[in-house]
Amino acid sequence: MKFLLNISLFIGFSALCEAQSWPSIEWLHSNHVYSISGDSTLQEWSSCEWKVVDTLQFEGIERADFRSRMKLNYIPGSDPIHFTGEGTQQVYVLDTLASTFKRVDKTYYRGYNFNAIQWYSNDTLFSLGGYGFWHTNAILTYFRPESKEWEILPTVGGPESIASNLYQWDESRLNLYVSWSSEVNGAEKERSTKLWKLNLRSKKWR
Repeated sequence: MKFLLNISLFIGFSALCEAQSWPSIEWLHSNHVYSISGDSTLQEWSSCEWKVVDTLQFEGIERADFRSRMKLNYIPGSDPIHFTGEGTQQVYVLDTLASTFKRVDKTYYRGYNFNAIQWYSNDTLFSLGGYGFWHTNAILTYFRPESKEWEILPTVGGPESIASNLYQWDESRLNLYVSWSSEVNGAEKERSTKLWKLNLRSKKWR
């Protein structure tokens, strides 16, 4: 009896570990909620259940990529739809026309840029700030498809650290307003009362 109990516990924990090896990939688009499952299906939430709407072809995706990460972040307004790995800056693209879901970067980071501000503009994916490795940064980067890496865009002035979801665009989407916080190893230590504006054309803060 004890042997059977141990086997049952092992199977249960194995199933749990397998489930956790696939991140949460869920997003809202055009008033519909979608998800991508580890069995390669694209699903849509309908009333009270998930319904399969397509079967995707995975490209360049290994389950090992998802260790120590619980979700992929949807980038609103991206076309095709982009996701970034929480704490890794890995980049994934969903092409609904070609029914493919693929990883398009060649980065290898762990524990990097949690809680960064990320957006998509002029066919380009940007990232600002974030915390990881016991420090917070305020670096502006963009993803360069040619190199499959994140490249730094130097800015002038501004705060030394940003790890916050307290931000807002103006109507032109040329100015990003940020109220920043300092974080160490994911724990908030200080929140500033200052409001900063970054002009994305001049790359200047004030």
